[in-house]
Amino acid sequence: APAEGAAGGVDAAKTAAAAAAAGGAQRSAKPAERPNYTPPDWAGAPSLQGELAVELIVRGEVRRRVTLDPQEHHCFLFGRAKNCDVVLEGIEPRASRFHCILQCRADSSELFVFDLKSAHGTLVNGKHIDPRTFVPVPIGGQLRFTADKQSP
Repeated sequence: APAEGAAGGVDAAKTAAAAAAAGGAQRSAKPAERPNYTPPDWAGAPSLQGELAVELIVRGEVRRRVTLDPQEHHCFLFGRAKNCDVVLEGIEPRASRFHCILQCRADSSELFVFDLKSAHGTLVNGKHIDPRTFVPVPIGGQLRFTADKQSP
């Protein structure tokens, strides 16, 4: 999914701290709020080849495409908040501010989705996933950010 306003994966706190250390107006700015998430022990740089991108589709039309760099960041935050890696604001109004994480597995091509106890849930290829559980997402797989009902 597209990464507009990406703060650099869940490593945003490091980015904010580095900007603050550099001085200037950044020094007094608060770091952007991020969800409480700790990557699993198996997380890390994947062995994926080629481009990793997410397409946000509404009513069959690609509304936004986001390229993700799994060599630089090993997990990506999806949600309506502006500091998410994949911003869903304007695409899916029922998505949570911090909806889910797309997590890379070290030395593997496997990707996993982790729902952050979102209000409306997450579907992977049409199947509801349990919150706070890692579920494999195949390359080309579909994520839906409103598992409780169809989007209008």
